[in-house]
Amino acid sequence: MREFGHVELMRRWSGWNSVRHKEIQAEPKPDLPLETSELSQYLIRIEDKEVVGPFGCLLPPRPLHEMFADAWAVRSLS
Repeated sequence: MREFGHVELMRRWSGWNSVRHKEIQAEPKPDLPLETSELSQYLIRIEDKEVVGPFGCLLPPRPLHEMFADAWAVRSLS
């Protein structure tokens, strides 16, 4: 039985061929909306109206469950 990688599985699931997959990958991805108070959690800062961070797109720098627990602890203290 042939094993599929994640790209092949996604293509089969979505019905995309390799050309369509490359088109989708080339599209610019919008950043998720964030409140300015959340920027530091994502290691993001604003410089000259541009979002600057350690990754090419907005990604959590730590596991989400850790970030949620920290945010909940801060909120609980308020």
